Amino acid sequence: MVVTETREYDILIIGGGVIGIFCAYYASQAWPHKKIAIMDKGMLGKGVTAYSACLDFPYGVTAYKRKLTGKSQGLFSELMEKYPELPVARVPFVGIAHQRSIGEVLSNITAPGAQKGTVASFHQHVPAGFQLGEGNKYFHQLHAQYAYNDITYALALELAREQKITIYEGTEATSLDKPADKYVVATNYGVSLKAGAIIDATGPWMNKGFSAASIAYRQTRIKKIVALHIDEAPPANAPIIYLFNDDAFFLPQPHLSRWLFSYRCEDWDLDIYKDDFKISPANYSDASNVLRKYNEGLHSRIAGGRAYCDLYSPDGDPIIETPDTGYVIVGAPGGSGFRLAPALAQSAISTLT
Repeated sequence: MVVTETREYDILIIGGGVIGIFCAYYASQAWPHKKIAIMDKGMLGKGVTAYSACLDFPYGVTAYKRKLTGKSQGLFSELMEKYPELPVARVPFVGIAHQRSIGEVLSNITAPGAQKGTVASFHQHVPAGFQLGEGNKYFHQLHAQYAYNDITYALALELAREQKITIYEGTEATSLDKPADKYVVATNYGVSLKAGAIIDATGPWMNKGFSAASIAYRQTRIKKIVALHIDEAPPANAPIIYLFNDDAFFLPQPHLSRWLFSYRCEDWDLDIYKDDFKISPANYSDASNVLRKYNEGLHSRIAGGRAYCDLYSPDGDPIIETPDTGYVIVGAPGGSGFRLAPALAQSAISTLT
């Protein structure tokens, strides 16, 4: 393609999902006078992030995830103080786990105050119709938060209004080279973007993108994620109910008059470029089996849902790689992109200092 124009920036972020946007935010915080751009082949926040539950709760199954979760909680608080209008809801959190594993689950909680409940008190903390399940225990007195799916775009617009970043939408990176001391990214419409530093936050697309060779040794894989929509309005102050035995959860969405029910799908190694993410009959059946264990009555209220994907590493931890000076790869949050995004992005930015 003929290059019609070259524009120069200090930092260019490729990928406009939740991690990419947070990278743009923390880069603008660290270097308020640098020129920062973020590009996405579609619209910002309309890729994997648009399908995410955007759930943040105080838990990490590995030491690294617990560290990132704890750090992100503080960073989220700072962000909400600065931009209180961002669409984030804070709600109670109830965790359910088998009596044999609840001790281990509680050891992975990153916030103080978790309190075990009794079978008799269970229905004081969850809406009518929910069941504890045989052999299970529960805990409460915690809070979690979730964001509406447009939080990514909302934060990007705040940064753009403050003239801290330039946004390129509908802009696909077709090649990336480093002919001298700066990177040059060619785009689908002939404009080249030159930058002293590149952050690759392309999510599942990075497995076959510019960073594929650099992260090949990490053996990252794409896993399908499925969530069902339940057409029943949650009661006021309904909690997030997390089912640790099944790695599933009920998320109240009162602004949409429904619950979102997410379960652990085991469909692996999907081709992100085929963009063929649909709820299959097997997905529906598997999700229904988990749902019925905790609320039989909601099964008849299932009204479709969503299917998407995320990048996972074998050990479950996200990755930050620096294969070259000024080139950072950040991603593979394993379905926890929103929860880990602030800490991951700040860590990625710190590698450029």
